[in-house]
Amino acid sequence: MNTPNSLEWWLWVFSLAAAAVLLGRLYQTGLYRTYRFLFARLLIDLIRSLLLMQIPTNRSLYGWIFVVSEPILWALYVLNVLEITRLALREHHGITTLSKWFIAGSLAVAALISAAASPIDFTNPGEQFPTLLAFFAARRAVTFAMAVFLVLFTGFLAYFPVEMNRNTAFYAIGSAAYFLSDSFALLARTLQGHDVNRAMSTAMLAVSGLCLLVWIISLNRSGETRRVVIGRLWRPGETVRLLAQLEAMNSTLDRTGRSLR
Repeated sequence: MNTPNSLEWWLWVFSLAAAAVLLGRLYQTGLYRTYRFLFARLLIDLIRSLLLMQIPTNRSLYGWIFVVSEPILWALYVLNVLEITRLALREHHGITTLSKWFIAGSLAVAALISAAASPIDFTNPGEQFPTLLAFFAARRAVTFAMAVFLVLFTGFLAYFPVEMNRNTAFYAIGSAAYFLSDSFALLARTLQGHDVNRAMSTAMLAVSGLCLLVWIISLNRSGETRRVVIGRLWRPGETVRLLAQLEAMNSTLDRTGRSLR
């Protein structure tokens, strides 16, 4: 992290403060019980950042904290997306089950793409810290898979007039923006090397801070009862037809899932 005079440093401080405010807000309103994996990810990320602030980057302890905490955060990214699908489709259990398979498939495809790109990842002559590339590649695979799934999932919700509460809608949109920006920033970091590290870090902190600010404003108790529909408003007759298709799809998937148990 750069000196306190840099934009990157101030954005980092803002992100830490915003994360602390959001954690306090979720706890105060009791929403941490509903969005428990979002709460856990924010809490672990905040604790890690506060710890790393106190340790010089050239210390081995800094590296160990990073190495141990990164896989935990990757797992929480996946759990965040599962949480979003469960909340958005809480009345459609069959489709929720299918979405878990899609998430697993997205991770598998992203892992294959990451493995295919490994020659690029590990042959950048400008890279000063080659040992970090494996972690960047793994994180990029996870965030890219989650971003692709959330974009497709949002398209699904935009086509079918699925009602959900406002909090879940903002949770999904903010997560999609975060994962997309993270995967693209890591890709640029891999292709261009350490020289673009500051620019990419600054961009990521800006997006992260914006997502946190939106969640601070939008996630509240009233958002649990206010219903919204992502996408355009359909004509009444069209809405009935699409909802019937959705219910038929959910019933079929639900019966299939039960028969496989």
